[in-house]
Amino acid sequence: MRASQRRPLEGIDAVILAGGRGTRLQPVLKGGQKVLADVAGRPFLGKLIDFYRAAGAARIVLALGYRSDDVETFMRNFQDKADFIASVELEPLGTGGALRHALSHLRTPTVLVANGDSFMQADLGALLRLHCDRGSAITLALALVEDTGRYGRVLVDEAGAVTSFEEKATTLLGSPVTEGFINAGIYLIERSVIAAMPKDRPISLEREVFPQFVGRGLCALASRTPFIDIGTPESWASAEGFFASLPSGRRVP
Repeated sequence: MRASQRRPLEGIDAVILAGGRGTRLQPVLKGGQKVLADVAGRPFLGKLIDFYRAAGAARIVLALGYRSDDVETFMRNFQDKADFIASVELEPLGTGGALRHALSHLRTPTVLVANGDSFMQADLGALLRLHCDRGSAITLALALVEDTGRYGRVLVDEAGAVTSFEEKATTLLGSPVTEGFINAGIYLIERSVIAAMPKDRPISLEREVFPQFVGRGLCALASRTPFIDIGTPESWASAEGFFASLPSGRRVP
């Protein structure tokens, strides 16, 4: 599959995983859904939708769970009447389970999947080219961070194949601060891979699915593009400055 350089997601359905409770953010969100957390007067989810719509995704599936009604209200009131579809899980299914639950809404053989609580202005055209050129089952976008301890690290070879995953080290006392590439929460996944996942049970993409594909069609595009997640009060508080610091002409409204 090929798409235009400016709109690489044309002809590709997108799924935004937006069902998590955001436990670490609850003290500041007071029960609200974390993807709707305000950033400079706009819900974080709106910034994600703007980015993927600008890249050509005309159809976006929102994988919802916790406080799904709030997100569906946001979807109905979104200023650009995008083609939104809600896929609502009745109980927490994890990132993989939520994606498998949304399968019936997906029409395209390749699917863009994105976490709803993180953002990187990834080169989606380059991600798609790598995915197609390597005939990958799954292709991850990776971001360079100064300290991989909170996230875990992804190792790749010179050809872009993922060779291994290293676990998070934040809980290990005395663990050194280590720069490296992490999973940025943006993936291209073949629909056949999603269809092969077990139905109606919790599954983690990061801990169960991706490791199974090491050496079997799992690739990654490493980038030094700025990355943020809003999973903690501290990172959420820095989000306004993060978006304001993006290069002029590439900022997300």
